[in-house]
Amino acid sequence: MRAAAAVIATLFFAATEAAAGDVAIVPSLVELTVLPGEDHTTVVQIHYTKDGPADTQPVRVMLDTENWSMNTAGDLAFTPDDVPFSAKPWIVFSPGEAEIDPGEMMNVRVSVIVPEGTASGEYRAALIAQPRTPFRPLTQGDRRLELICRLATIIYVQVPPVVGDVEFGSLQVTRLDGRYHVVPRFHNRGGAHLRVYDSFEVLPLAEAPSTTTCQREEQEAGVILPGRSRQFVHVLPCDLAPGWYQLIYRADVGKDLPLQEGETTFVISPNDGDALASTEPAEP
Repeated sequence: MRAAAAVIATLFFAATEAAAGDVAIVPSLVELTVLPGEDHTTVVQIHYTKDGPADTQPVRVMLDTENWSMNTAGDLAFTPDDVPFSAKPWIVFSPGEAEIDPGEMMNVRVSVIVPEGTASGEYRAALIAQPRTPFRPLTQGDRRLELICRLATIIYVQVPPVVGDVEFGSLQVTRLDGRYHVVPRFHNRGGAHLRVYDSFEVLPLAEAPSTTTCQREEQEAGVILPGRSRQFVHVLPCDLAPGWYQLIYRADVGKDLPLQEGETTFVISPNDGDALASTEPAEP
């Protein structure tokens, strides 16, 4: 499967009379396979970049773990509450808090300890980094503006055996807000998340022979969690003249699964500009 970061939040900074740099967490994605009764240790780094000589103020960073979920649109929600398939109780990290000077970084040792007897499947959690507010008491006459944004390293822990499986549910062309969209829909029937990379091309049929080919090169579309369905909405990167077209769609879902391919034909009406999906061109 291709490696790809899922950045949840990219930076936070605290601005005082002396400017401050940006804070970043690296990596933003950790994917592990750990057997029951075993453990795995990795290092996550918190970087505090120094933008210039005026960056002199340190920042105090606190770390914690949380659970997270994803809705059908791919948006993440974080919670400290218990959820199914949580890896949060397995994660031990050190240090839990530290002060970082501009231009410096801190190493966080993160261990995932999977208990004996854990059922196979994919478990999830997140390592959260955020500044302690206020990170230093103000003295009389000081002023400080703080803009706070949490950062997260998303953690997937697969306890084998985990089998991948996917259903390519549908492929449509629709018109939304005056623009044309390619809308594939998938259902993840396997035990691990799928990271979808897809591409498509649009070819004119006989009714529109002068129209040039329109295509979207392969890009990451998003993640589908186990047992979930999700549709992706891609804007057609071209203007289409009225007529019939063939859409050829391909998706690489990883996990050594076959390439997902689909085709459909659709018409751009000269009357109202609507895109109507069809299995074959209408009779003239």
